[in-house]
Amino acid sequence: ATRDAGAIGGNITRRLVQIAEQNLSSFKR
Repeated sequence: ATRDAGAIGGNITRRLVQIAEQNLSSFKR
């Protein structure tokens, strides 16, 4: 259970990072 929760949390974090990078890159434009 803990291992699954960690994997899900990692996926969410990675997705949030990608979204943040896209927002920053578009904001720079």
